[in-house]
Amino acid sequence: MPLEALEAERRRTLLLAGGFLLLAVSLPVGALRLGLDPGLPLFLAGLLYLPAHLLVRGFKARVKRALVGPVAEALGFRYSPEGGFSREEALASGLFPSPDRYEAEDLVEGEVGGIPFASSDVALYRKVRTKNGSHYQRFFGGTLYRFRLPFPVEGEVRLAPQGRGKGVGGLTGRTLLLLYGFIAFFALFAALVPAENRDGPWWVIYAVLALSALLPLLFWLRSQRGELKRVALESPEFERLFDAYGEDQVGARKLLTPAVQEALVRFRRYLGKPLWAAVKGDALWLAVEGKDRFEPSLFRPLTPGLVAALAHRARRELLEAGRVVEAFRLEEAKRKYRGLSLEG
Repeated sequence: MPLEALEAERRRTLLLAGGFLLLAVSLPVGALRLGLDPGLPLFLAGLLYLPAHLLVRGFKARVKRALVGPVAEALGFRYSPEGGFSREEALASGLFPSPDRYEAEDLVEGEVGGIPFASSDVALYRKVRTKNGSHYQRFFGGTLYRFRLPFPVEGEVRLAPQGRGKGVGGLTGRTLLLLYGFIAFFALFAALVPAENRDGPWWVIYAVLALSALLPLLFWLRSQRGELKRVALESPEFERLFDAYGEDQVGARKLLTPAVQEALVRFRRYLGKPLWAAVKGDALWLAVEGKDRFEPSLFRPLTPGLVAALAHRARRELLEAGRVVEAFRLEEAKRKYRGLSLEG
């Protein structure tokens, strides 16, 4: 579909969806101002939201097919808007806990500098139960990359944003500290209540506070168990951005050489977003937190400049990630060369 036709469709979709949403908001507001029961207007507002949502969703899907596919082909990649990493593939990275709901789309495959890769936008949710029912809460949304290393790695090395725990969506030390701050506040408040004003079984309140303090601590301690241990590295810049974990301290340091650390720092600074990484077997996994890479904005005109910026951003991000793989490859080549030199 020509770019001009897509731009005309964008304007039409914006007008129609905006009309549905404006009407959806006007109905309950008008009912409240007239002193009427807002039940029926709220129900009708929900019905009006549905076509607006479908219009926007359909437009974005058509734009992806029309623009992202040709851009990917021009860069030598394959693009499948409905494709993505399977749930099993995403969990195989070791970066995510098992989700209650999983979504994936925008699969891109190809090679960067002779290195095979695949990437997909993924979203993982956990089911949250409340007194009013249950709903799904997203704990990660972003892009997952898999690069095939030209050599296998023994064991596993994992990287996480500094202070965010070993994997995505876990209970971190900072969260634990914040939680205990709230518990300490309420405990102090309860202790300051005069004895003559204490009605009812106050031991129940203290028991609840104690249990609230114990359960998160046990959960956090359990999350820190396992074979992966914290690995301290010498680069202050790397340590400010990442926490490294490995099964073997010596092996992890051999893999995360200064050159590899520098490449990871550069990639993280380029992204400007939280980054997780894992090296397992012959695969390097990178999880970049952020919004959908190819999501078009309904409020931004579709111009040739926008398409060029999309192609540049996609290519640049892959090239920066490819530099990390290249650093791993060069360091492995150096180790093999040193081994041959010693044997000689």
